[in-house]
Amino acid sequence: MSDKTKYIIAIVALAAAFSCGRFLTPTKTVTEIKTVTVEKVVYTQTRAKTTIQENKDGSKTTVIISDTNTQDHTNSSSTDSTVTAQGKKHVVNVSALAGVQFPLSASPIVYGANITAPLLGPVTISAWGLSNLTFGTGVGLNF
Repeated sequence: MSDKTKYIIAIVALAAAFSCGRFLTPTKTVTEIKTVTVEKVVYTQTRAKTTIQENKDGSKTTVIISDTNTQDHTNSSSTDSTVTAQGKKHVVNVSALAGVQFPLSASPIVYGANITAPLLGPVTISAWGLSNLTFGTGVGLNF
């Protein structure tokens, strides 16, 4: 094999690898992150009771009893999610064809149709036909 052939094979292989990688990856990735919500509620209740006691000797003593009750309540939630949209949908393309036949004849206008469908990655295959009974197929590469 000559060096020229090796270079051509290397360039074609590189172009095919690039094209397949480009068309087989997802078109876009959407990341959705939901925020963290924390709710903290604190209830505090204070009660005070004052009592005056009279002693046997006639003196009075004041007693204050204080009671504090505290309750904590915490609600928290956290949610993370990631959504990935896949690559392009495989679309079949239908085209209308029109042309003029040279040299001009009795019916110089030629019309037809072309149908193209994806085969693998960037490679497409097509079939076409014309009103003058010319038919064909084709292979394409999307860039």
